[in-house]
Amino acid sequence: MQPIFACFNCAIWVERIRIAQQRLDREGTRITADALQDLLGRPFPEGLCVHDFSGFFGTLWSEVFDVTAGTVDICFGPPTHNPWRTFSLDAPADGVVYAAVLPDTPVDPGFWRRLGPGLES
Repeated sequence: MQPIFACFNCAIWVERIRIAQQRLDREGTRITADALQDLLGRPFPEGLCVHDFSGFFGTLWSEVFDVTAGTVDICFGPPTHNPWRTFSLDAPADGVVYAAVLPDTPVDPGFWRRLGPGLES
């Protein structure tokens, strides 16, 4: 059975991996939660955040876990338009519904350009 959405060799996936790898390389071995939130919250192509909700590709949430502290920082919706919230991994969910702003900015048509075999790097 074919997956409904199978575009793992689209230019966007390759570019997003490259962006993340460059940032992680630049940060070194001690990357901070702030640096991860910055990477997740910067609009593409400087970061990983995308707002093409009408094209079915937008950042619905972002998470940064601190397993040592037992917390997770979550941004509901794209971090460019919504606040980060900290939750304890030990506390039960509080049942609160968090509203999120979902701006719609269609991407350039080249965003979904497929790469040929072997061109993923």
